[in-house]
Formats: sequence, C-alpha cells, structure tokens
Amino acid sequence: MGKKINVLKIANFYYCVRYGGDSVVTQFGLWITGGRDINNEYLDTSEVVNLNEIRVGPKLPYKMAFHCVAKIGENVVAFSGGWNGNSYTNQTVFYDLNSETWESGPDLKQAREYHSCSAFQQNNSTFLVVAGGWYNDFISSVEILDFETNQWLEGPDLPKAMGHFQMISSPDQQSVLVIGGYDGTYRNEILELICNGIHDCQWTLKQTLVEARQDFVAISIPDSYDIHCTNNNKQFGLFW
Repeated sequence: MGKKINVLKIANFYYCVRYGGDSVVTQFGLWITGGRDINNEYLDTSEVVNLNEIRVGPKLPYKMAFHCVAKIGENVVAFSGGWNGNSYTNQTVFYDLNSETWESGPDLKQAREYHSCSAFQQNNSTFLVVAGGWYNDFISSVEILDFETNQWLEGPDLPKAMGHFQMISSPDQQSVLVIGGYDGTYRNEILELICNGIHDCQWTLKQTLVEARQDFVAISIPDSYDIHCTNNNKQFGLFW
C-alpha cells in the first residue's frame, strides 16, 4: 500500500478576504498571492499557510489579480500576467524562496488574465508554459519560456480559445496537462502538451472529465499515494 494523504479542512485562515488570487505549494506552506479584496481593491499582499501557523507572506512587486503562479524547481516561483488594477499585464517576475528576492523576467508576447501556467522538463532543461486566458476576449495562444535563452517562444495554440482552466505538470514532469475551462461553454477536455524538442510540441486529447467545469483546483499526485478524504460530501477526481 502506498503513502496515505488525509484531506483536512482549514477554515477562516485568511488574513485578508481575497478573490482572484493564485497559490502555490512551497516548502514553507501554501503561498496565497494577490487578488482583490472585499472593496474591489487590487492587492500586492500575500500569506503563507501551513498546519502550524498562518503568517503574512512576501509583499508582491506590484498589485495583481487573475495572474498565474508556478513553481520552477524547488526554490523559484514564477508569476505571469494578470490585471494590475489598471490594465492587463504581460509582466513575468520570479521569486527566490531561499534568498527572498524578486527578479524581473522577459515580458510575455501577449498580455493576459484568467490564463494558466505550469513547468515541464526535457533533456535536463526546465520550461515554463503559459496558455490561454482573456484579453478583451478569450485567447488560444501559448507561450513557452526557454530559460537558457530567457525568451518566450510561441507554442502551439490551444484547440479552443478559453480561460478559467487548470494546468498542471504531469507526474513525471515531462509534459503539462490542461483540464476543463470556459470558452462561453464549460469544457471537460483533458489535454496534454507533448514536446519532442522545444520547437516541436502538440496538444493531444488525453481524457474527458465526467463533468465540465471551470475555476476549480487540480493537483498532481504520484501513483504511490492513496487518497483518504475526511469529507464524504466533496468530490475528488483522479486520473492518469
């Protein structure tokens, strides 16, 4: 039998009521970033939550909501796009969890919000993928950041222009998966981006969800883990 995960409920843990933020799991806990508050003010604050404490997190370099965060390796978190309170943004910034410092990255070719992002590895190199989202309408464009050249490359468009989906790395870290979303209708596709070299990538339909959905949470869990849910009223879906 594999390792067991108990799914726990933690309620009322926010220092600040927020909407439209994004989060990432780090070695220090769940890092919740940005968003809008109850007065529709855009936030440059963050907070870190783990089972032992709740604390104020690093201040963000600018106000942001509807952005995307993704972990790069063990120590770096990438922030891309979103809305800064005045306009769509194409900014990319990186936070080093060890040195607690920010570094600017190359601008996205396309400013966007309500997009998704994740990283994958190939030939001992790591790449960051940003896909879809909204810029006055849903968009299908995909960008792949090559860290060796520090440039965003154009990837293959999504089959549908859409946003509000989830993107996660595959368990082997060799590809990324796009799940669900919204393009005017709710989507149930699970798409995999498979690359044979950074300039030769394509989307393939891997599976379909039982229920189409948007704005949900998806996580990648190794096969060696069993899931034990403490709340029978919640639905959890597993595939691979």
